[in-house]
Amino acid sequence: MSEHEQPAQIGQLAEHYTRLKEEVKRVDERVDQVQRAYQVAALCFHDLGPQDDYLVIHSNDEGFRASAHHLHHLLGKHDLVNLLHERNRLRSELEQVRDKLRAWLNYV
Repeated sequence: MSEHEQPAQIGQLAEHYTRLKEEVKRVDERVDQVQRAYQVAALCFHDLGPQDDYLVIHSNDEGFRASAHHLHHLLGKHDLVNLLHERNRLRSELEQVRDKLRAWLNYV
């Protein structure tokens, strides 16, 4: 790698790192939404019921009803597994790019 190529490659690596970091943040937010949905479903499982292909909470408890909007984030097993694989893949790729950037910083 020549001196002229290094800054361009490091710039590209830094941009890739920034994009990956945003993707990880987005997937982490999605995982958090799914986790809240499962928590709500577990807390009010006995009050869950179907309505027009959706899960709804049939309860007089205002707290449960206020939490009902989280239920649309529930995922089936296949989708949940895919989401968690995606999170792991992105975190691993982010760590690899981070290591390359650190190595470059130690080099200069």
